[in-house]
Amino acid sequence: MSWDTFLQQIADYQGIFDADERQVFCVRFAEQNLAELDAKIAADLHISEVTLQRRMGRIYATFAHSCPALNMEKKGKFKRLRDWLRQEYVRYQQHGEQLRNPKTDSRAILCQDRYIEPGILPTCYQEILKPGCLLRIKAPWKMGKTELMSRVLNYAADQGYRAELSRCNQCN
Repeated sequence: MSWDTFLQQIADYQGIFDADERQVFCVRFAEQNLAELDAKIAADLHISEVTLQRRMGRIYATFAHSCPALNMEKKGKFKRLRDWLRQEYVRYQQHGEQLRNPKTDSRAILCQDRYIEPGILPTCYQEILKPGCLLRIKAPWKMGKTELMSRVLNYAADQGYRAELSRCNQCN
């Protein structure tokens, strides 16, 4: 399988179906563009650098659950994702393993807590202890939102606080 075909399949598995985001992903991670600067990629795509960065931010968020090294709070996300993609490609080429879909792979569903960003739990613990705290959690389906809320509410109860869970009317 060629690198470009691999990128297309990864985009499918990760659920990158928005045409603009898919194009940015496939062009930005194309073999010939891996060493290029964002300015050149944006010019090639006929978009601004800001638009490119915004779309890349959504792409990084999509891959955050699959790529353990991809920490959304640190710089170097492109390099980390690029290295992870290369590693997955080599694994696929050497072993002929199928690409794993984190949304349907039973191992991913059983290990939901690995999807919770490592830095988000301590932040939630700190925030929940503040008077009148409101935590809003927004993430795609099967990303560990319920697990995160359960941990935060248990922590608050252990600290002697009363916590209430409510759903947004627009979310029902």
